[in-house]
Amino acid sequence: MIGVRIGFLVLTLCLACGDAGSRPPQVSAADTGLGFSGGFSPDQLQAYERGRRQEIVALRSGKRFTGSAVDSIGARAAGLAPDVYRNLTQAIDGYLKHQLQRAATQLSAFPMPSDSLLTLLDSLRVERLVLIVREGQ
Repeated sequence: MIGVRIGFLVLTLCLACGDAGSRPPQVSAADTGLGFSGGFSPDQLQAYERGRRQEIVALRSGKRFTGSAVDSIGARAAGLAPDVYRNLTQAIDGYLKHQLQRAATQLSAFPMPSDSLLTLLDSLRVERLVLIVREGQ
């Protein structure tokens, strides 16, 4: 059971740290049926995904960015005002972290539900965080 959890965490980190070309194609909320929504609309989830993907591309470029510059890049890609985007990403990030913590305390074989959109959004969140920490930004 612990081996399965460790394997899942390793897989999640590999997805988070791999190159953008190795990632599955974009997944929309409609593709997951009634799966993950966390109370967010499909448009909000897609905006989060577009913004996070563009932030990751910018962070991978090797240029130095301030936190607000990264947020602005994501907001522009999401088509939202920076403060609206920041509030949305904080809400979705909080939800994803809560789900991860809740799943870690359960005695299930997998620490995360097998919903593809939840997994994708969490991997984008983790990859962005890894890149920011790695670059010291």
